[in-house]
Amino acid sequence: MHLRPHYSETIVLAYAVDEVMRLFSEATERQKEPILEDKDVDKVYFNGKINPTNFLISRKIQNPENFLPLIKGRVEPTSHGAILFLEYRLFFSTRLFLGFWTLLTVLGGSLLFFLKLNPEMGLYLISFGILQYLLCMFFFQRQVDKTRDLIYKLLQTKKMPL
Repeated sequence: MHLRPHYSETIVLAYAVDEVMRLFSEATERQKEPILEDKDVDKVYFNGKINPTNFLISRKIQNPENFLPLIKGRVEPTSHGAILFLEYRLFFSTRLFLGFWTLLTVLGGSLLFFLKLNPEMGLYLISFGILQYLLCMFFFQRQVDKTRDLIYKLLQTKKMPL
């Protein structure tokens, strides 16, 4: 588990860049655009924006998930295929919320503890701030794992060239 809401990975593929981008394009519902008839609804795994060599997507969900990662991807060609760079991070509003409350509880608790105004409450607030942050990182990592599984499932739908 990382100490910040960020995860990155690199995947080496035997596909060409345009094949990789086509896979992601077919599995992504574009922002502010309904699903077209040529897309299979069961195969649309992501929401987001697809460009020729990069994308910004998130997993398509039915229920709210506060720690859902936003995936920034970039594909670069190689002599034998492509390299896929993926960066997972929390949405901005979730990062803002997490940072605000963690800073507020840890800073407030530190003031109470070190100024000896109410040391017991200070320790409680510091502990609560650290615990909430660790729980957020745990839930973020769980969502990253679910999203990674979906990406690997998508990449394995195409037969690898020999």
